[in-house]
Amino acid sequence: MKIHMFSGSGFAWRIQLACELKGIPYDPAYMQPTPENLKSAAFLKLSPRGKVPAIEADGYSLSESLAIMAYLEAKHPERPLFGTTQSAYRSTLHVRPRLGGGVSILLILGRQF
Repeated sequence: MKIHMFSGSGFAWRIQLACELKGIPYDPAYMQPTPENLKSAAFLKLSPRGKVPAIEADGYSLSESLAIMAYLEAKHPERPLFGTTQSAYRSTLHVRPRLGGGVSILLILGRQF
């Protein structure tokens, strides 16, 4: 799986962290966050809104970090990011907006559900 990203993107960091926690190998494809790169025809095919992260996996592309996390969770259910019960899932989603970005993933690291 290739992750298109640029350095300093919290959204891309979220996907990298999810891959690390789940043990999913990935190839980072770093790019400069310039309009020429983000709005190029080639990148818009991967990410129609011209935003990172975008992934290429299984013969197609996907963008938006939460959509990518949902894909990773479905494809690799071992070591769940959001817990294994409805209560744990709800708690994780409830905490995330209050603490910001990818923090919810850190909170579940090491927790048993």
